[in-house]
Amino acid sequence: MELLTVIVIIVIIVVIAIPALRGMKERSEKVKCTTNLKSLFVAAGGYMQDNNHWPQIPTQMMVDDYPAFAKAWVDTFRRYGLIEINWICPSVQRLMQNPDLTKRENQRIDYMPMPFDDKPTTPRMWPRHPWFVERGDVHGNGNLVIFTNGGIEEVGNIMPKTAAKP
Repeated sequence: MELLTVIVIIVIIVVIAIPALRGMKERSEKVKCTTNLKSLFVAAGGYMQDNNHWPQIPTQMMVDDYPAFAKAWVDTFRRYGLIEINWICPSVQRLMQNPDLTKRENQRIDYMPMPFDDKPTTPRMWPRHPWFVERGDVHGNGNLVIFTNGGIEEVGNIMPKTAAKP
């Protein structure tokens, strides 16, 4: 009887713990995503310091050859210590069922860089202008955005709430 009681208690604890563990995994993925954005911010700052302008990768490549567009951005920041995985949101990767990122057709970037001209001051002109925006709304309150000042926010926190229509 005592053994049966212990087994029932363990089952109850496991049933209670599973949702909590799922929530912990989602929070850890969001932290990793935020870390990726901060790393991109530092790399972009280093690139601009070295080259005196924002990387000039044609946005038309995104339409014409998306894997080449993604590779161009990865290669641009590689010398600043970033590799392909730094451009991948772990939540998006999990939701896509972990496609093999080494295959050309699966190459992507989950953080979209904003286009700027080649003038040195443009990317830093407005403190609340995004530098990178997460492509997927997978963390609860909208896509993550990192701004010129290094601050990260969810789109849901920065977009004005629209009033409900009568």
